[in-house]
Amino acid sequence: MGARARWAAFLRAVRVVVRHLRYEQGVAWPQGFRLHVRCMSREESRREGFAVYQGRTLRLNRAALRLTRSDWIVLILHEVGGHHLQTIRQESRNRDVRDTPATLAAEERCATLCEKKWARAFGVRRAAR
Repeated sequence: MGARARWAAFLRAVRVVVRHLRYEQGVAWPQGFRLHVRCMSREESRREGFAVYQGRTLRLNRAALRLTRSDWIVLILHEVGGHHLQTIRQESRNRDVRDTPATLAAEERCATLCEKKWARAFGVRRAAR
Protein backbone atom coordinates (compact mmCIF):
# COMPACT_ATOMS: atom_id res chain seq x y z
CA MET A 1 0.00 0.00 0.00
CA GLY A 2 1.38 3.40 -0.99
CA ALA A 3 1.70 6.46 1.24
CA ARG A 4 -1.51 8.04 -0.08
CA ALA A 5 -3.47 4.86 0.51
CA ARG A 6 -2.07 4.53 4.04
CA TRP A 7 -2.97 8.18 4.75
CA ALA A 8 -6.53 7.59 3.49
CA ALA A 9 -6.77 4.45 5.63
CA PHE A 10 -5.56 6.37 8.69
CA LEU A 11 -8.17 9.10 8.13
CA ARG A 12 -10.87 6.41 7.84
CA ALA A 13 -9.66 4.94 11.14
CA VAL A 14 -9.95 8.38 12.78
CA ARG A 15 -13.55 8.71 11.55
CA VAL A 16 -14.41 5.21 12.80
CA VAL A 17 -13.00 5.93 16.27
CA VAL A 18 -14.73 9.31 16.53
CA ARG A 19 -18.05 7.81 15.44
CA HIS A 20 -17.66 4.97 17.95
CA LEU A 21 -16.93 7.35 20.83
CA ARG A 22 -19.75 9.75 19.94
CA TYR A 23 -22.54 7.39 19.04
CA GLU A 24 -21.82 3.91 20.40
CA GLN A 25 -20.16 4.90 23.69
CA GLY A 26 -22.31 8.00 24.15
CA VAL A 27 -19.36 10.21 25.07
CA ALA A 28 -20.50 13.82 25.46
CA TRP A 29 -18.94 15.66 22.53
CA PRO A 30 -19.28 19.47 22.55
CA GLN A 31 -20.64 20.94 19.32
CA GLY A 32 -18.56 23.28 17.18
CA PHE A 33 -15.11 21.91 18.02
CA ARG A 34 -13.77 20.32 14.86
CA LEU A 35 -10.77 18.02 14.90
CA HIS A 36 -8.19 18.68 12.20
CA VAL A 37 -5.84 15.89 11.14
CA ARG A 38 -2.77 16.48 9.01
CA CYS A 39 0.37 14.64 8.06
CA MET A 40 3.64 16.24 9.10
CA SER A 41 6.10 17.41 6.48
CA ARG A 42 9.30 15.44 6.04
CA GLU A 43 11.19 18.03 8.10
CA GLU A 44 8.63 17.97 10.93
CA SER A 45 8.64 14.17 10.86
CA ARG A 46 12.39 14.14 11.45
CA ARG A 47 12.20 16.22 14.60
CA GLU A 48 8.75 15.44 16.11
CA GLY A 49 7.22 12.44 17.86
CA PHE A 50 4.76 9.98 16.31
CA ALA A 51 1.79 12.23 16.94
CA VAL A 52 1.38 15.73 18.30
CA TYR A 53 -1.93 17.20 19.38
CA GLN A 54 -2.06 21.01 19.57
CA GLY A 55 -4.77 23.55 18.95
CA ARG A 56 -7.44 21.03 17.91
CA THR A 57 -5.07 19.56 15.33
CA LEU A 58 -3.61 16.07 15.35
CA ARG A 59 -0.34 16.13 13.41
CA LEU A 60 0.80 12.66 12.42
CA ASN A 61 4.42 11.75 11.77
CA ARG A 62 4.93 10.08 8.39
CA ALA A 63 6.63 7.15 10.13
CA ALA A 64 3.37 6.41 11.98
CA LEU A 65 1.76 5.52 8.66
CA ARG A 66 3.89 2.36 8.66
CA LEU A 67 2.36 1.15 11.94
CA THR A 68 -0.33 -1.50 12.06
CA ARG A 69 -4.03 -0.62 12.17
CA SER A 70 -4.13 -1.75 15.82
CA ASP A 71 -1.35 0.71 16.64
CA TRP A 72 -3.26 3.43 14.80
CA ILE A 73 -6.37 2.70 16.87
CA VAL A 74 -4.44 2.99 20.13
CA LEU A 75 -2.79 6.21 18.94
CA ILE A 76 -6.13 7.68 17.83
CA LEU A 77 -7.83 6.73 21.09
CA HIS A 78 -4.99 8.38 23.00
CA GLU A 79 -4.85 11.58 20.96
CA VAL A 80 -8.51 12.04 20.05
CA GLY A 81 -10.31 10.26 22.89
CA GLY A 82 -7.88 11.62 25.43
CA HIS A 83 -6.30 14.91 24.43
CA HIS A 84 -8.79 16.35 21.89
CA LEU A 85 -11.93 15.43 23.77
CA GLN A 86 -10.49 16.58 27.09
CA THR A 87 -9.40 19.91 25.57
CA ILE A 88 -12.70 20.69 23.84
CA ARG A 89 -14.68 19.81 26.95
CA GLN A 90 -12.62 22.28 28.96
CA GLU A 91 -12.91 24.94 26.26
CA SER A 92 -16.67 24.44 25.94
CA ARG A 93 -16.97 25.19 29.66
CA ASN A 94 -14.70 28.25 29.32
CA ARG A 95 -12.16 26.77 31.71
CA ASP A 96 -8.62 28.06 31.55
CA VAL A 97 -6.29 25.11 32.07
CA ARG A 98 -2.64 25.97 32.52
CA ASP A 99 0.14 23.73 31.23
CA THR A 100 1.72 22.81 34.54
CA PRO A 101 3.58 19.54 35.11
CA ALA A 102 0.66 18.28 37.21
CA THR A 103 -1.87 19.19 34.50
CA LEU A 104 0.20 17.58 31.75
CA ALA A 105 0.60 14.41 33.84
CA ALA A 106 -3.17 14.29 34.43
CA GLU A 107 -3.80 14.71 30.69
CA GLU A 108 -1.50 11.79 29.89
CA ARG A 109 -3.18 9.59 32.51
CA CYS A 110 -6.58 10.43 31.02
CA ALA A 111 -5.40 9.68 27.49
CA THR A 112 -3.88 6.38 28.59
CA LEU A 113 -7.12 5.42 30.31
CA CYS A 114 -8.97 6.12 27.06
CA GLU A 115 -6.72 3.59 25.33
CA LYS A 116 -7.44 0.95 27.96
CA LYS A 117 -11.16 1.67 28.15
CA TRP A 118 -12.00 1.52 24.45
CA ALA A 119 -9.28 -0.48 22.67
CA ARG A 120 -11.05 -3.84 22.99
CA ALA A 121 -14.05 -2.50 21.07
CA PHE A 122 -11.72 -2.37 18.05
CA GLY A 123 -10.19 -5.82 18.58
CA VAL A 124 -7.03 -4.46 20.19
CA ARG A 125 -6.17 -6.78 23.06
CA ARG A 126 -3.19 -5.01 24.56
CA ALA A 127 -3.01 -1.26 24.96
CA ALA A 128 -1.19 1.15 27.27
CA ARG A 129 1.34 -1.35 28.59
